[in-house]
Amino acid sequence: ARFRGVVSQSLIGIVIIDCDAFSYANAKFAEIFGYDADEVLLLGPMETVCAADRARVKESLRQRQNREADHDQFTFTGLCKDGSAIDIECHASALEVGGQRLLISLVLDITDRVRSEREVQELQRRLQDQSIHDALTGLFNRRYLDEYLERELARANSAGIPVSVIMIDLDWFKAINDRFGHQAGDEVLRGLALTIRDSTRPSDVCCRYGGEEFLVILPGMSADSALLRAENIRTDIMLNSIPFEGEVITMTASFGVASSPQSGRSADDLVASADAALYAAKETGRNNVRQARTPQESSNEIAAH
Repeated sequence: ARFRGVVSQSLIGIVIIDCDAFSYANAKFAEIFGYDADEVLLLGPMETVCAADRARVKESLRQRQNREADHDQFTFTGLCKDGSAIDIECHASALEVGGQRLLISLVLDITDRVRSEREVQELQRRLQDQSIHDALTGLFNRRYLDEYLERELARANSAGIPVSVIMIDLDWFKAINDRFGHQAGDEVLRGLALTIRDSTRPSDVCCRYGGEEFLVILPGMSADSALLRAENIRTDIMLNSIPFEGEVITMTASFGVASSPQSGRSADDLVASADAALYAAKETGRNNVRQARTPQESSNEIAAH
């Protein structure tokens, strides 16, 4: 009776289990699960545990009942009277009283704490996501590109496998902005990004390089295959159009393709090679694909002159 008088004032839910039934529960335990004090004693222990966690709780009860363990601490999803789920932290022990083994559990409702932790984790995830993605297009940004390409090239160089990149620049973007306005320009960039993403493999990394320039990293793809991929993207861009305020905006893009190791082993060299090829595509009429020259090809051209 003295024990009951002390624990009934506790801010922690306390329950005693005897022969797989609740023999005592304090007011706080009943409050946590939404029951009246008398109702709790009519429940079986598993009726306060969600189905997914019952095996874990049953095992804790079994070990303590069979004297395999005297203490246990774990969390589980509790089941309230109204059917709602709550997060419970349980500190479990066993006590010998008059030759009888009683199982005692101290429970805390940690739902608010768990929710706060999840919210913090979600916020951290969103901030991390924002730090590596372009806000307008949703593609990876320049920061992620620089980090990823360096890692991928190091891995590829070590394994002796190719890596290709495609530099893409939207043609006549200033004219689109001048005619339709910057809001239309944003829609065009979003549409272009979607076309690029839909025209590449899941393993490819699509980035907004800056302004109306985009770069696609193609792990394991040879120079010839990357050239074909660029042609496919170029065609897809031409075939797509962007509806805007009753108008239909069509677009084309120019492409520069470079592959490692022949066009460079470092990220800077590879991107510079793709950029030079893109410049050549712009100089030869736009809306076409140019492949980067290898150092040997460039040397041969200089020698010819």
